[in-house]
Amino acid sequence: MEDKKDEGGLAGPSAIVNPGMIGQLRQLSIPLGARIAAVVLAVVVLAVGGWLAFDGWRHCTAACDEKALESGTRILAATILPALVVVYLAFAETGVKALTRKIGELLNRTLPEALKESAGEDFAVAGEIEKCLVSWRFVDGSHRARYRLTATRGGDAVAMNMLVELNVAKVNVVFFVPAPAKADAAEVRGYLREAMAGAAHEGYVFDDAMSEVTVDEQRYHRLIARKRLPDNFLWDPALKLHFAQDLRMFAHAVIADAWKLLEKA
Repeated sequence: MEDKKDEGGLAGPSAIVNPGMIGQLRQLSIPLGARIAAVVLAVVVLAVGGWLAFDGWRHCTAACDEKALESGTRILAATILPALVVVYLAFAETGVKALTRKIGELLNRTLPEALKESAGEDFAVAGEIEKCLVSWRFVDGSHRARYRLTATRGGDAVAMNMLVELNVAKVNVVFFVPAPAKADAAEVRGYLREAMAGAAHEGYVFDDAMSEVTVDEQRYHRLIARKRLPDNFLWDPALKLHFAQDLRMFAHAVIADAWKLLEKA
């Protein structure tokens, strides 16, 4: 539905400012001079509208200047929200710095909180993870973070390493699954078929091959999953929370499927 205009022909605030527009503006690198000019213009417009409204109201004790009062009210109603947004953008981080900060917040705060689990013993009957502790390493300004998930189920505990690389609108998730001495990548992949099937429904695409790496004399197969994210992903809290919670289910499913392999590591 299109935004309607009022009787005076001025578009309502919703037609001028919307969350998508704010996100697009925040991705721009706005020069300092442009910011100052925008703030000054916003202040001037608000001042004119406020003066007209006040002057019209002030004369109502004798003979109301209805035209000035109406004009001032219309100007204030139509510009106050855009003016506030302009002031906000003038002092907010924009461009590459803002995107880098958003990536850091997601990797260093949102994801660690989401990956934790404390469901209690009620889940033990169903064989689900009862508790999951998370330790991680993140370097400021980086686009990647490493996580170590220590999961508990039925009194037993295993640990799995995971790498998350976020490239603004694309994410790579790498799980390091222990490689049994006599098992090839295809056999290890067979352990993870249920977790992979669930993740595929959420848009993840897996590399056909599972490369092998050795860390501290322990062999691992790397399961690499990729996913394309919405263009406004970093600016939408709901999308970020959905991604983080969905990744938790994905990671816990991988741990549950590979439990026997992780126990032997």
